[in-house]
Amino acid sequence: MSIRDRRLSLRHPNALEVTLHIGGGGKSLHGRSVDLSRSGIFVVLSERIPEGRRVDIVIESAVLEAPVVTSGIVVHTVASVGVGIRFSHQNQRTREIVGQLIESLKETA
Repeated sequence: MSIRDRRLSLRHPNALEVTLHIGGGGKSLHGRSVDLSRSGIFVVLSERIPEGRRVDIVIESAVLEAPVVTSGIVVHTVASVGVGIRFSHQNQRTREIVGQLIESLKETA
């Protein structure tokens, strides 16, 4: 089964500024997203994060009034490229904001 087959929702290409805080307040890494969906995000990073690791995520975009802050689990690591993260513990408002961001990405594509 491919990664694409395991995805919970369609991903939309983009280039958003992303900050990952590893393990609830640990090291912070800055990267850029490649794609975004309602269930996750792929972030290009210069450092590796092990699969299964919890991360706090801050997504910034000019179309948002404030950054999106959420959390997730690293489900896929591509050495020297980046990480795929599945969102977890999102409240209703965060899900709505991610949905609005995705809609704005569709409009600019």
